[in-house]
Amino acid sequence: MKHNKLEGRTIHFRLIEESDASFLYQLRMDETLNKYISKVDSSIEMQKEWIRNYKEREKEHIEYYFIIERNDTNEKIGTIRLYGITDDNRFCWGSWILNSRKTVTSAIESAYLIYEFAFERCNFYIIIFPG
Repeated sequence: MKHNKLEGRTIHFRLIEESDASFLYQLRMDETLNKYISKVDSSIEMQKEWIRNYKEREKEHIEYYFIIERNDTNEKIGTIRLYGITDDNRFCWGSWILNSRKTVTSAIESAYLIYEFAFERCNFYIIIFPG
């Protein structure tokens, strides 16, 4: 699948899988990282269920949720999501979290890669910034 992996200089994206539930749960429960995201009072099992439901939206091409990994170790360091996709090729992106194991350039690389994915691979042409 052309959306499965995107690679930068020090990081890459891959689509989230049910096996990522524990990592996603850890990010969401980390008090230093979850200040600006939706809080969860759930379990790893509930995260698995959320991922299963999300994968249905992915199949419909209405949302893409990526795990960000380091190229040197394949260690999971964050998440990023493309969502709010409209019929007239508009989109939003968010759910952008990078943990302390991120590379020095992972923030700029991940922003670049999400735009590359949206504009070049999906052929979207307008970004929406919710306000």
